[in-house]
Amino acid sequence: MSESMKGNTKWIGRKHSDESKLKISNAHKNKPLSEETRAKISEFMKGNTYTLSKKHSDETRAKMSLSQQNRKEISSETREKMSKAQLGHNTSDETKAKISAANKGRPALNAGVKYSKEKKEQMHQKTIVTKLLRKQLNNLTF
Repeated sequence: MSESMKGNTKWIGRKHSDESKLKISNAHKNKPLSEETRAKISEFMKGNTYTLSKKHSDETRAKMSLSQQNRKEISSETREKMSKAQLGHNTSDETKAKISAANKGRPALNAGVKYSKEKKEQMHQKTIVTKLLRKQLNNLTF
């Protein structure tokens, strides 16, 4: 509260109307902030320090695990509907560029993951099968 407002008791117990709130909001929008204010906001917003040193208790972990086990399985009908809803949906080049720019500098999701020889072979076989299926699909004529 500013010094000029201290001791002002006119507004105790009152509330601004929705119209007044909107006017006040609009008056404050697009106002340039001072460097000091920007620095304060920046410092306040840096990092999520709340959960960095905290871990879920065993009881909480058990509850979280149980909630995932009790999840309803998505029926094949629903999966089919979801699939059909996405058919014909093409992501524009502009959107692809935005997604790419947002992901630049991020580590890959599998960065640092160590795969066993069996798993590597399994992934390799899956890649080969996928490529063969794509070739067969491309060679089909209707």
